[in-house]
Amino acid sequence: MNPVKQTCGRDFHTEIDLEKESEDGDTLCCCEYLDRNHEKNHILLCCCNCRDFDETIERLICCRPIERRHSIGMLLTFQDRLRIPWCGGAKQISLDCVAPMILIPILLCIASIHYVAAVVIGIITLGFLSNFYYQFRSSAYRTKFFFMWIIWSGIYMKFIFQIKVPLLEILPAENYVFIILIGITIFCFYKTRKNANKNMITQGLSSEDDLEDIAEEQTSVLIDNEDEDDSGHTPEICRNCRKYVPPRAYHCILCKACILRGDHHSLWLDCCIGVANHRTYVVGLIFSIMSLIFGAYLTLTSICYGYLIKTIYGVHILFPDDCTYVFDRFETSLPFVVAIYALIIAFFIILAIGIQIYLISNGITMSEWRKGQKSNQKTLLKNVKSFIYWLH
Repeated sequence: MNPVKQTCGRDFHTEIDLEKESEDGDTLCCCEYLDRNHEKNHILLCCCNCRDFDETIERLICCRPIERRHSIGMLLTFQDRLRIPWCGGAKQISLDCVAPMILIPILLCIASIHYVAAVVIGIITLGFLSNFYYQFRSSAYRTKFFFMWIIWSGIYMKFIFQIKVPLLEILPAENYVFIILIGITIFCFYKTRKNANKNMITQGLSSEDDLEDIAEEQTSVLIDNEDEDDSGHTPEICRNCRKYVPPRAYHCILCKACILRGDHHSLWLDCCIGVANHRTYVVGLIFSIMSLIFGAYLTLTSICYGYLIKTIYGVHILFPDDCTYVFDRFETSLPFVVAIYALIIAFFIILAIGIQIYLISNGITMSEWRKGQKSNQKTLLKNVKSFIYWLH
């Protein structure tokens, strides 16, 4: 396994660190820490005493190839030294949590320089995120990069909307509606993450020897004694975690657990979607689309001076008029780029909700669809009721 992967997910203070600290009898100050070699270090020495870094720079200057062990060692050292002062010792910050916080504002500012820069940055960002997403999707390594990307994107978009968008062009009622939509979205996704652990099957493990001794006819007897659910599924044994699992459960390699009626593992929320949080996940997607589109609509009609299309029950429906001049000033180009960014995110969420509607209407989960199942042979009404009320 890649040593970088092993280091990314470890705790700030391991048991070995605590044992060494107690043996030395020294209390760490807020800027000191025990590094990956279990030696006392200081955050001010973050760029010092790194042989791999020195060797890498020397090879770059001399135009010599960089050995893999030096690059890995440099990354491990940098990752270990990325810390913030904290009581009882400096705490380590995961690189995948910090990267979105730095990358997103830089990319947005560069894209706001010119419309050509906006197109180039958009293509590069989409390509980078797509490649990064499929790499982690196919691996067994869990990361918070995508979750933090969504968090910081929402923070920056809301900040720029409130600071840069001329609020004189937005009615207070429109701003209140926007805030309510954001609040409902955050609440739904919070409940989705909070209830994710309820999807996990926590029954005791079977020994590997016992599993190997179960003959095919014995397994069929065990299954025959269980009640089938309404779709004809029968309980089975998970060969990954060696558990006897209920019908329609699937094993998540990222969570390392079997998930009840598991749909998929969402990298963007960093949790599994299953029986306990599937509905809040879908509702969160719907309200996130409404929030993004409504926020982009308010931004574009304020910056581009929208013209009136129609009035419905006293509500004026506007449409952006002329946005050709927005890149003349940074004060207008930045919110314009953020609005387009919000619409792009909304487009991909619409695709995700479309997939969910298709799966729900056919009464299957995404994990079942990936296994080749197309439908549960039930009517649309029954499948929708089953999803809303979880009728098993």
